Amino acid sequence: MTMRSAVGMMTAVAAGVAVLAGAICPAATTVVLFDNFNSGDRYNLIAGETFNCDIWQGNWMRAYGAVSFVPDRTAFLDRVDLAVGLMEGFNEVDIVIFADNGGLPGGSLETIHLSGKMPNEDGFLHAPVTATSAVRPQLEGGKTYWIAVSPGAAQGRPSVHTMVFWHNNSWGGTAPSASNYTRNGTWPLAWTARNYACTMRVVGGYSGCARPRSDLSGDCKVGLEDLAILAEDWLKCGRENPADCD
Repeated sequence: MTMRSAVGMMTAVAAGVAVLAGAICPAATTVVLFDNFNSGDRYNLIAGETFNCDIWQGNWMRAYGAVSFVPDRTAFLDRVDLAVGLMEGFNEVDIVIFADNGGLPGGSLETIHLSGKMPNEDGFLHAPVTATSAVRPQLEGGKTYWIAVSPGAAQGRPSVHTMVFWHNNSWGGTAPSASNYTRNGTWPLAWTARNYACTMRVVGGYSGCARPRSDLSGDCKVGLEDLAILAEDWLKCGRENPADCD
């Protein structure tokens, strides 16, 4: 095949796939990986679990309450919605995502700190508190993970005393859960297995693409459209000195 015939063939391919020129990288999508809110984001207004952060006998004590979930598909963590409220103290709370370690929380995948986001506990229904992931760890379908609530802020901050209430779901359905605490920033004991009915929703997503080098069209895949773009510019030379193109 001569160079001229090759160019002619590629130009023909370009014309044949011109209708694909508007293709773009797929839009971001979200998927619910776990949800025990009732319809309308309702939850139990009375029952739930209380977690504290305070100074006790000269030690900085911070409680952790964790609830497990198993995503039904693999996705990157997008956000966690929780039915939590501030009972008293400073409006500071950490939401921690843990991997599993033998049926209890293991290594931390991400900590999301929220300041001033929790509604006051006043007996009324409030919108869920949302913790948006910045790390976006990948959660594998069929594997166990944990969402933990821990009141308070970093050690040494004035916002030490905090009491957080994590509401149960409306029907009382429980999940394998665990509790623990830190003393002056360290874990003195192992996690204790619990059986909480706390309300949360875990949302994953797919928001981007690892674009292949040969993806000229920007649709996150290599195909005929990329060949068409190549054909349009075949043998073109962008050097300022035409002699350098020989």
